[in-house]
Amino acid sequence: MRHSSRAPRTDASVIAWSHDCGSSRLCHSGSPNAPEHPAPKTALTGHLNAHDLLGVMDLGAPETEYDAEMEDFARLIAERETITPDVVATVWHRWFGNSAGEAAGEPEPPTPAMEALAADFQAVAEHFTQTA
Repeated sequence: MRHSSRAPRTDASVIAWSHDCGSSRLCHSGSPNAPEHPAPKTALTGHLNAHDLLGVMDLGAPETEYDAEMEDFARLIAERETITPDVVATVWHRWFGNSAGEAAGEPEPPTPAMEALAADFQAVAEHFTQTA
């Protein structure tokens, strides 16, 4: 269903929820005590699909349409990155380029839809991450 060329994945990090890492912290699944829990990824995917920045969900895109982008956001949240509209715009540019589909150059300024998505993602981050 993708309508743009995608940049190759540069990281193999998979983020998982783990009660062994603390009651509300995200952990890398490479940890021997990090069983996967779908809660953070499910929340991120739900927000990506609801905001549908590409406008493809109503065209029959699968629920997994934004999984690659979700993995990037999950990694950033695990790294305690604040999810701002500029962060959303940067991740979006990495995968889809600018509004003309060009991958070179700097990301365009965040759109109002990116601002709303960033607010939802930051709420997820605050819910699923705490200082140990």
